[in-house]
Amino acid sequence: MHWYLARLFPVAVVAIFRSMGVPKRLEVLLDGESLLNDGTAIVFFTLALSLVTGASVTAGALIIDFVKIVGIGVLIGAGIGLAVSQVIKKVDDPMIEITLTTIAAYGSFLVAEHFHYSGVIATVTAGLLCGNYAARFGMSPSTRLAVETFWEYLAFALNSIVFLLIGFEVRLKSLIDSWPAILAAYLVVISSRGFVIAAVTALLRKSRERISWKWSTVMTWGGLRGALPMVLVLSIPDSFPHKDFFITMTFGVVIISMLVHGLTISPLLKWLGIVKGREEQLDYEITKGRLQAANAALIEMEKMSNVYFSDKNIMNTLRKDYQSTIEGHSQKLDKFHLQKEEIYREELKWAKKHLLLVEKTEIIDSFHHGIIGQRTQEKLLAEIDSKLIQLESGEG
Repeated sequence: MHWYLARLFPVAVVAIFRSMGVPKRLEVLLDGESLLNDGTAIVFFTLALSLVTGASVTAGALIIDFVKIVGIGVLIGAGIGLAVSQVIKKVDDPMIEITLTTIAAYGSFLVAEHFHYSGVIATVTAGLLCGNYAARFGMSPSTRLAVETFWEYLAFALNSIVFLLIGFEVRLKSLIDSWPAILAAYLVVISSRGFVIAAVTALLRKSRERISWKWSTVMTWGGLRGALPMVLVLSIPDSFPHKDFFITMTFGVVIISMLVHGLTISPLLKWLGIVKGREEQLDYEITKGRLQAANAALIEMEKMSNVYFSDKNIMNTLRKDYQSTIEGHSQKLDKFHLQKEEIYREELKWAKKHLLLVEKTEIIDSFHHGIIGQRTQEKLLAEIDSKLIQLESGEG
């Protein structure tokens, strides 16, 4: 469970990226890097803890242990992920397939941890197989939507629990007393992260996978520290010297990360120009929404023609006001400098999605009224869900 909680903080950053229209590659880079970080961090922490608690190990032995823990974790995750994927291909029931994905995710973690290998790496591997191979070749469109909705809700629910637990665990006085150590630890964390990302950026400079300095800055700043460090520090044995101090310091770094980075990532994206034009897009949508609302009011006024008013000019006055509003907003829309092709694509996507949902509602109503049978309903809904998935992925 603790690994799912830890993943919620990077997920929150990715959600911000999607809402602001950040390039897909940058989103994938940050999410993939956080997956690798989570897995390797646990392995390194376990090895480091055994070293500082008195275990007699050499540098070579640590490297071998690291490769073994990660490598066998991948094999365990791949085995369970492939096995579950084969079962999913033979089943077509959303509830069963949701259960199978849960078994794959948490089951691979438990099995790997039981044999003292990396449960996180095993879970990531199983998740990649279920989310790509099984979802693409073994799930019907309706089931795929149901599974994605389930995991999205689970992430939301666990995210709420994490913030609640942080509030229970943090002691304000201890944080204030330890602020110099917390600040020093935070600077070490952000500096080391920046150094690693800068080094990787330099290595990729002449390759096809090169990363711009703007993207490197966002990746450095967007790496929020979340529940995983807290879970790891809480797992330190009680006999370990200064355990309480390490807990307070870790909580302090997490809080700084959440507040400072979480609240400034959006302004940073705008300042760097990565989401340039988003404000104009928002202004365009607001103007279009106001125009839509004014048109709806005019249509409603036609339905009110049989309402008696003491002064017959009331409706005429209101109609002129709304017509004037509509004319003003229409002129404003014509002056926007947004690319017409981009506006066309967005509006076409919305119209297609709206009409597909209308089709879906009509088919469900037809089934409830006995016009079509259950098998027919399932087939038609699967066709519409397939079109919705294609539309959301940019293929429709």
